[in-house]
Amino acid sequence: MLSNYLNISNLCLFFIVYYEFFGLSKHPYINYKLARVIVAFRDQHKIQSKTQLLEIKVMTDSLYRKLSPYIYVSDNLNKKGG
Repeated sequence: MLSNYLNISNLCLFFIVYYEFFGLSKHPYINYKLARVIVAFRDQHKIQSKTQLLEIKVMTDSLYRKLSPYIYVSDNLNKKGG
């Protein structure tokens, strides 16, 4: 089982507003297709809250729950929140 070899708690936050396709696709929960869709969605919408990702058709509730702890949304890297 993958979880035996990968300590998910050690994954760092990723910034949806800033990461490009290849940065997103390196996350173990984000495949090539989802990374493309997230980038396209972000290009069309100003993402102000991570819950906006639920508007993406391929983003299931269970996938969102897995990703949510690792998602950070901010226009300013010095600003706290998400």
